[in-house]
Amino acid sequence: MLLLIVSFIIFLVISLQINQYFSYRKWFDWFLGAFLILISLIILVMTAAGLFYQMNQPLFVLVFQVIILSITTAVSRYWLKPEQPLIPFPFPKFNLKEMNITFPVWIFLISNAAVAILNLVYVLLVPPNNNDSLTIHLARIGMWDQSGSWLPWNTKVVWQLTFPMNAELISYWTLLFTRSEHLLGLIAYLSGYLSVFLIYHLGLEISNRKSLALLSALTWAAFPVVQMNFSSTRHDHVSSFMLIAAVYFFYHHLKEKNTGYLILSGLGLGLSIGTNYSVAGYLPGLALFFLIFWLVFRKINFREVIILAASASLAFILFSSPVYISNYVHFGSFLGPDALEMTSQNALQEDASPIEHTGLMAGRWAYQIVDFQGIPEPYLTKLMELKAVVPNYLGTRTGLSLEVDKSLLNQHTFGYSDHIPFSEDSSWFGLVGIFIFFILSIYGLVVTIRHKQPLMVLTSLFLLTAPLAFAFLRSGWTPYDGRYFMILFAFLCLGMTVLLDALKPKLGLVLIYFISTLSILTLLMSVYGNPAKAFWGYKAFWKQHRFDSISAQSYTTKEMLYVVDQTVPEDGVLGIATPAIVYYEYGLFGEHFTRTIIPIYLDDRVCDHTWLLGQGIEFILVDASNPDYPACSLGEYEYQKSMKDWIVFKIN
Repeated sequence: MLLLIVSFIIFLVISLQINQYFSYRKWFDWFLGAFLILISLIILVMTAAGLFYQMNQPLFVLVFQVIILSITTAVSRYWLKPEQPLIPFPFPKFNLKEMNITFPVWIFLISNAAVAILNLVYVLLVPPNNNDSLTIHLARIGMWDQSGSWLPWNTKVVWQLTFPMNAELISYWTLLFTRSEHLLGLIAYLSGYLSVFLIYHLGLEISNRKSLALLSALTWAAFPVVQMNFSSTRHDHVSSFMLIAAVYFFYHHLKEKNTGYLILSGLGLGLSIGTNYSVAGYLPGLALFFLIFWLVFRKINFREVIILAASASLAFILFSSPVYISNYVHFGSFLGPDALEMTSQNALQEDASPIEHTGLMAGRWAYQIVDFQGIPEPYLTKLMELKAVVPNYLGTRTGLSLEVDKSLLNQHTFGYSDHIPFSEDSSWFGLVGIFIFFILSIYGLVVTIRHKQPLMVLTSLFLLTAPLAFAFLRSGWTPYDGRYFMILFAFLCLGMTVLLDALKPKLGLVLIYFISTLSILTLLMSVYGNPAKAFWGYKAFWKQHRFDSISAQSYTTKEMLYVVDQTVPEDGVLGIATPAIVYYEYGLFGEHFTRTIIPIYLDDRVCDHTWLLGQGIEFILVDASNPDYPACSLGEYEYQKSMKDWIVFKIN
């Protein structure tokens, strides 16, 4: 932990030195800029260290940091002396009384704050147990720690090699200096709650009533998919924060003509593209937004467009492009070998026309937004049956149905009455989300046409373009698509401030009570119904073994973790032999990442004793769930133990 503190201080000083060259109007902007620069530096250093196969060497990383610190110090003192002090603003004093917060919003704020503390406890004390993280995002961190590089290694889990990696680089930086998993989810937590503050500040640009801006931010924070991802190790909150920050700085440039804000907007945009593929769904709307304010409203000129484009391009090249370049060099595609299969272009050739595919995808998403997740039984089943009445009736009348076997991904099926698990992967936007999407969005379109407020223009553009863009980018529907719309709902929540500002005071107060009460109930349901984390009952996180926590959402992997723990030393070398395309290897590295994991790929290499010895493999973990695998006898290996479908052999 001491080394992490040292590394953090060095990064902080560098970021503050660079931040001196920007002129800020208030403390929050200064803090936001410093944070963006700080995470950019971490990404840059870890990426560069990986190119030299040294990212698992703390001394190399620290020396690299010191070199950068020496350069920035020399430049700021002897060459380009900044006009701003290192810390130009005093720490702000918060006076909640001046905000004139209404009683229901007060209760809503206290509830959100309490859950935020609980989420921080989860982040620090509960082992990662998100399925995508266990198989891809954090599993590759373990491989980075072994090889010292993010460059490709021998594995069939190709997404570990090809997915954008900015968020995971920051997570790995904490692991490198602590040898602990306890801070792996901290960047998602911090980014998520910074997004809440961003929504609040953007709300203040639409309404001068701080209570309404606060309500819009708290409402977004209470959506189940947003709330559950605060304590997740997924990267959706990180990419959302970067994109919202980019919008924030661009909007304030429109108001103040601050070139520094324009550069920071480009920085946020460039960073986001290297953090999550899903950001691509918002780029068409964002591009139209920039073009409209350049060519139609004439709020920016050609020079400003060039500065924005140059800063975004430079940020992308420095911080985000390496993984895309690696993909092209090693796989012949910037997105990796499965790029075509990940888009609708592949699926359209086989089962649906472009129009039909878009209609199916958008229709299913809209149907899912009518979301009753978290409501206890038997009420949930009754509500789902009630919800299915209208589409079933329309289907019998028109012959049109969303339940057709088309535009579906990974063998998923779509059914009107299907119960989707209430988890960070498959949660959506709850009861308040219905009001936000089907009522506020329409009101927002009307306001956009009448007043052309920049943030409402962008909200409307996102509403009209993001579903179409995601339909193009996604080859099929899955129940896990809710997280792609977190950014859209963040901006839709801004419309709440416009609506409440326009209503008569009494009617507005009734609506505030309604939204606050329903959101608090949704918040409580998200905490109570979270299958991955609990603080009461027999599943309370402090009562569970680490392996039970890790496998909380991947129940079939528990035996795999236990059999390896009981047979393979913590510093042993374990080969994984399975015909599965993805597997949950994160837990196999050990709590302090001391066990070496070697994927046995190609699959038939499990039969090659010489190859196994050449890799230094001491034990192999064999997936025995498939009777046709492996295609050879393992009799020459020394049997150790088996649990369920997993067998451990020793290689002599």
